[in-house]
Amino acid sequence: GCLCRLVGDVNVVVDKLRVDRSRVRLAEVSVGDETGTVSLRARDDQIDVLQEVSQRSGAVVLRNCTLELFQGKHIRLAVTKWGKLSTYPDSVASTPPPPSTMNRNRNFSLIDLSLVASE
Repeated sequence: GCLCRLVGDVNVVVDKLRVDRSRVRLAEVSVGDETGTVSLRARDDQIDVLQEVSQRSGAVVLRNCTLELFQGKHIRLAVTKWGKLSTYPDSVASTPPPPSTMNRNRNFSLIDLSLVASE
């Protein structure tokens, strides 16, 4: 599937060098639409793209992203090696337009799903 979402805050949570001198970076990025936001786990070069898009209040296209359960109770998006993250517009005719606004007051990644009653 394909999502086109606005980009909010980019928070780098890991930035370190490995023993082999390769750099590892991880970030939690707020992405969303008019219904709310969700956290996106970004890695390495994805962070650079998201920071640039965030600075201009733009949108990204997420293809084949997955939904993860973080700490067993919080949802977040991730783009795996089979997925793709690109800036909008991406010159693919089937890409949906970005949302016009992002509701920063409702962060679905903050909801503790272990407390949500199942029926």
